[in-house]
Amino acid sequence: MEKEKQKQIYTRIVKDNIEFAERMAWGMARRTPRHILYVDLRQAALIGLFEAAKSFSAASNPKVPFTAYAMIRVRGAMIDYMREFVSRRQQRADAVNEEYVDESMIDETQNVEREVFMGEVRKITSAVMMNMRIKHSVRDVDIFTSAVFHRIILKDIAKHYNVSESRVSQIVVRMKADFFAAMRCELGKN
Repeated sequence: MEKEKQKQIYTRIVKDNIEFAERMAWGMARRTPRHILYVDLRQAALIGLFEAAKSFSAASNPKVPFTAYAMIRVRGAMIDYMREFVSRRQQRADAVNEEYVDESMIDETQNVEREVFMGEVRKITSAVMMNMRIKHSVRDVDIFTSAVFHRIILKDIAKHYNVSESRVSQIVVRMKADFFAAMRCELGKN
């Protein structure tokens, strides 16, 4: 009987705080590089929420609300995920680098040229985004960057901004057209 009651409490705590974990994942996704996907951070956040719900005991410290306790566990789970992700990515890169050292030395000049070019593209992209922030609303720019640069799915963006998925799609299409037109204009200047 006691075990069944604990399971019900655990289930209720998790169900009541899923949106909390999703919001934390959303916030983390907006501050991370775009190759770290929102859905992966959401999964890590939910795992952290489950672990927090299992280990939380309101009886041991009644002054601490669950969300304050869970925030630390959820954030920690997402950071652990990113640490593992970067570690696995670095290991793969190291393995590739060991295999192709000779080829990389041959292509060194091309890599330097590519990096210079990409640096220029990043500067131009940054300037275009600054102009878009002036021309468009903050919400529209956030929706565009979330969809295009952070690769967050439209359904999650729509849920976050309380708009329909089709409205998010319209904003992204309109903003993409403006973005690429501005990029062509800027690249034509250089």
